[in-house]
Amino acid sequence: MERIKRDPERRRIFMKYEMDLIDAKDEGVAIGLKKGLKNGEAIGLKKGRDEQQAKDILLMIKVLKNKHFSNKTIEHDLMSNYGLSRQEAQKYMQ
Repeated sequence: MERIKRDPERRRIFMKYEMDLIDAKDEGVAIGLKKGLKNGEAIGLKKGRDEQQAKDILLMIKVLKNKHFSNKTIEHDLMSNYGLSRQEAQKYMQ
């Protein structure tokens, strides 16, 4: 270390190396933040859509029950309109 400190050329090379490492770290952090935000937005949008779909399904069930549709008919409509499995449709019916 003392030899590097005394030799201006070696010191310059060492300092440049240190600065390059700092720049690479900063760039990596920026890339990570960008990817994290993108993933977070995608997760948030999916969650929002899922919540809205659940509200729509529950409203549809309420309307159809008020119109005196049978549970089988409502279940079938849920499966065909929302692509739900029988178990998922039954879960919403409860």
